[in-house]
Amino acid sequence: MGPEADDDTLMSLREARRILRAKIIHTLTIWPKLSPSMLQVGIGTSISPNIWKPILEQMIATGELNREERHAKSHIGRDQVYTILSLGDINHN
Repeated sequence: MGPEADDDTLMSLREARRILRAKIIHTLTIWPKLSPSMLQVGIGTSISPNIWKPILEQMIATGELNREERHAKSHIGRDQVYTILSLGDINHN
């Protein structure tokens, strides 16, 4: 493989990353508050979390997305922790 193949691979990875970011934002535009598992359904269950979770973490780190934990008791008194994802202020125009 020559350098062109490496450039093509890099461009393909950048494009895939751009598409995943767009899918995450689009999904959270339609459903403003989701758990990570529901986001998985929204962006496509065929996409492995190993691929999209690093992008999600970067989006949280830059403020594009918010991650909030809520603590509550279930109807039977069990402590529950819920993770909720939403668009960050940077994405609200």
